[in-house]
Amino acid sequence: MTTRQLRETRRLVPLYYLDDYLAGWRRLYLAVNEAGGRATIFRASEREDQFLEFLESDDLIRLLEDPRVAAALEALDISFGEGTREEWEEIG
Repeated sequence: MTTRQLRETRRLVPLYYLDDYLAGWRRLYLAVNEAGGRATIFRASEREDQFLEFLESDDLIRLLEDPRVAAALEALDISFGEGTREEWEEIG
């Protein structure tokens, strides 16, 4: 059985940088999908500057080491800070 893995990142983004952030997220989203993973983003309903980013894969390490994914993540981290990250794995 293949275990799905998930990286969750909470990131605060000043609203005046929202368009730049979403453009960077779009680059990450495309890179993750091209590498065989899944990327999803949510915004807090009561705090428009708080985002949850989810990267999901059957092989999270491989996904994160993909050069396109790594470059897109690094660009987001440099521009908007690393945020708070946690990694999860499916148990059932």
